[in-house]
Amino acid sequence: MTEIFWTSRADADLDAIFNFAARNSEDYALLLVQRILGAVKSLRDFPLSGRSVPEFERPDIREVILIPYRIVYRVLDQEVHILIVQHAAKQLPDDLPI
Repeated sequence: MTEIFWTSRADADLDAIFNFAARNSEDYALLLVQRILGAVKSLRDFPLSGRSVPEFERPDIREVILIPYRIVYRVLDQEVHILIVQHAAKQLPDDLPI
């Protein structure tokens, strides 16, 4: 089974998503975060299930789309590193730690 690691950036993204959604409904915000965590949890068994990120064209940089979010991660041996969780309409930042 693959181990999951969250970067500080991705962890902060998850907090920001919750806080933004909670302005309208804490119940919805919690449900949204649970959906994101569920998508990440599935990577333990299927780390290569996400597609390659088109901006990078590298087989180790992958993403899961959970509309409207992109969960971008890097696969390293038996590890998955969650790099960023962001709205799919946004461009990925240039300083993504890959």
